[in-house]
Amino acid sequence: MKKSGSGALMVVAVLLMAGQASAGLIGVTRVDPDISSVVVSVSYDESDDLFAASGTAVTLTTADETVYAIADGTFDLQATIDGSGVASGGTLDIGGTISALGYTSGTLLTGSLVAYGTDGSQTFDFLWTPTGGAAVGLFNPQAGTILNAGSLAPGLDWTQDFANDGFSGTADTVWVPEPATVALLGAGGLLFAVRRRR
Repeated sequence: MKKSGSGALMVVAVLLMAGQASAGLIGVTRVDPDISSVVVSVSYDESDDLFAASGTAVTLTTADETVYAIADGTFDLQATIDGSGVASGGTLDIGGTISALGYTSGTLLTGSLVAYGTDGSQTFDFLWTPTGGAAVGLFNPQAGTILNAGSLAPGLDWTQDFANDGFSGTADTVWVPEPATVALLGAGGLLFAVRRRR
């Protein structure tokens, strides 16, 4: 009885830690496929609750680590985030063409916001449901964006306007494993740890 109780406590502790993690970064990690964007301008307009990042999409790295240049690449991320830092929606739009892959429509990837996090200074991560674009098949069922805003002035504060210098930001939009798969792997690891302790 005592051992199963300690296992239940471990599960509760993991769930509590996961709930607190939403206040920080949500854990999007850089994996391929990856669309890299540079010269990302980042701003927040407190009166409209609009967080925006825009720049140039430059390369697509596929899962086999082949790198393709993006012609006429664009990166546009918008999120509605209120004065307390709570998001109520957002969109991702990455444009450009990669003729070697037959991606000639002009739209590489679009998505709708699922979640976001921040380290409280200059790094943000976003989770998206892919909604379209020539490369959408590479990013289903979820995509994530890791955004490094560079230096924000006057600093990250959702109760006032802020922006970066317009030149130092970078963004990587990556494939994110299906949440159910991640949850199963995590549960399996937890079960393995509990059984190993016995």
